[in-house]
Amino acid sequence: MTKPKRFLTADPHYKHFNCLRLCNRPFTTLLEMEDALIANWNSVVGDGDIVYSLGDICFHGEKHKDFYISLNQRLNGRHILILGNHDVMKPFKYVECGFESVHTSLIVDDIFLIHDATKENCIPKDMMCFCGHSHGRFKKVEDEGHKVLNVGCDIWGYTPVEWDVALQWLKYGVADKGMTLRLAGDLREKGLVEQREKNKSDASFTERFCNRTCSHMSISKRTEGFYCFKYYKHLIQEEPECFDTTKVYRTKKCVKREKKNGETC
Repeated sequence: MTKPKRFLTADPHYKHFNCLRLCNRPFTTLLEMEDALIANWNSVVGDGDIVYSLGDICFHGEKHKDFYISLNQRLNGRHILILGNHDVMKPFKYVECGFESVHTSLIVDDIFLIHDATKENCIPKDMMCFCGHSHGRFKKVEDEGHKVLNVGCDIWGYTPVEWDVALQWLKYGVADKGMTLRLAGDLREKGLVEQREKNKSDASFTERFCNRTCSHMSISKRTEGFYCFKYYKHLIQEEPECFDTTKVYRTKKCVKREKKNGETC
């Protein structure tokens, strides 16, 4: 019997439209990203293999359990989840959706697995660490006696990395020059602030949506919706069964806010 392989990954951010912009991902729609991530996963992971997912699976909560169930059915292997800051459901809800086990952190073969390694003193003394959370800000950090490898999908071609490959990088790979865990955390927060400011000033007409740059996103199998960069809200359109990419959609929430503020859009 063939021994199952082990893989690591983090930060796919399914259904998170803003991640396309914040992380400069090479996808134009959430559906395109979803299909690519699943295809890449299944190209390397077999049915009996184990995948440690180090957080931020999806930008949805308990109302969308059906998506998590469908996702785990489409992905090969056995799925072990280390919770990230965007994984907002209760742990046993993820088990109900098909994850084999759920943890806030985990030690496997004397390697510490956690979503966000930039939190101060979160890594046990003298342990090496696999993490996610930082997206493309670093690949490997050697800091305060720790060796830390980012296994996020943005670093590894949007594909899970095999455990033995990641372990070799963790032990012997060249660390990012000048990078520390504290700096990685600071850069992430600075980048988020800068992107929010950019979104406030980015108001180009798209021909499909209002001139506040509302962007189309898939909320679930049943509805379509928009992420509004003016109000930072997910907005459900009024007639989801009649979605037409050539039509300029308005939403009740946008119209109500604009009337209250005396604005036009």
